[in-house]
Amino acid sequence: PQATKARERAPLPRLIPSDPVPGFPRETALARADDGPGPHIEHYRGRSGRLASGRSAVPAFPTTVITSELRSPALEVWVPSIRVLETGTTVHARVLLDPAEPATFAPPVVAIGLADRGAPSEFSAMKPADKHEFVARFVPPPPGEFAPPRAFRYLVRVTGQRAGERFERQAGGQFFVHDPGARIAGAPKVEPRDGDVVLTLPIEVKRAGRYFAYAELWGGKAAGEAIAFARDRLTNVAVGAQTVTLRFGGRILRDAGVDGPYVVRNLRLQQVDTHPAHESDPGAELPPTPAWPASGFR
Repeated sequence: PQATKARERAPLPRLIPSDPVPGFPRETALARADDGPGPHIEHYRGRSGRLASGRSAVPAFPTTVITSELRSPALEVWVPSIRVLETGTTVHARVLLDPAEPATFAPPVVAIGLADRGAPSEFSAMKPADKHEFVARFVPPPPGEFAPPRAFRYLVRVTGQRAGERFERQAGGQFFVHDPGARIAGAPKVEPRDGDVVLTLPIEVKRAGRYFAYAELWGGKAAGEAIAFARDRLTNVAVGAQTVTLRFGGRILRDAGVDGPYVVRNLRLQQVDTHPAHESDPGAELPPTPAWPASGFR
């Protein structure tokens, strides 16, 4: 296959390389590399820290567009997220024509298969979605035994005619099919409690194990200022309805000096018994809190 290259619309979040607080192993310390946990991280035993100021509220899993190496015309492909659940995903393709070099082409075809079995080879036609854009729906097979998320490859190919000569373009990528052991199962609650801002999260657990929960607190004008993160490692989580409590440290909020309303974003829930971890869909941005003054926390 022709070589491909990625053009990223936004930087991907990654695991921070180390954690200064014992009890939070590397694979569960989810944060951006530029987070500055601040002076109170040890007071909160690693469970709450400062988010770096000036940070952008980007989606948890930004879309990465893959572009064919050969251009004029070019082929772009992508999936909405590299994390896919049992409901499946949609593969998108776009043919970029050069007005100076008119071309005609047939609808692209796509092949999808398990990454450990080599390049996929069974192609099927994609459906038109918009001018020069096409889609194909993929629903993964049922999961087998409990294992890390399964890696799938997809490859899109388009052929046509340009200046009387045949052309072919290829581009592809990879995604992971997750089987979350727990999901958010109700409306989260945000409230001031004991000098902190407390997030109470109802979850439903279908698979017992070790979990990791993470969330961010934002405030200021249009909730555009990053303030604090909250996280916790949950061991021996049993099957059934459970409640997770995350605390945004009051000392961090007071020192930041940013009054409410506050907004909780980037709510994450992972089962970390495998590497990589299984993860459910990130929680939606929560409604703004009342205008609690930062000076009221401690």
